[in-house]
Amino acid sequence: MFIKPCAGRAVRDPETSQLLHENGQNKPDTPYWQKRLIAGDVIKIKSPKSKKETKS
Repeated sequence: MFIKPCAGRAVRDPETSQLLHENGQNKPDTPYWQKRLIAGDVIKIKSPKSKKETKS
């Protein structure tokens, strides 16, 4: 799931101890991230579309 921290929140990834990027990151759908969603620490967002090059 692609999530980002809510405004004014800083959320650490329990596995890496790194802060979740304010523009969002793809994270596994684990109980930890579900709890953060329920608590209002993070929100789900659409993941940015990768730029695909078209072949001519």
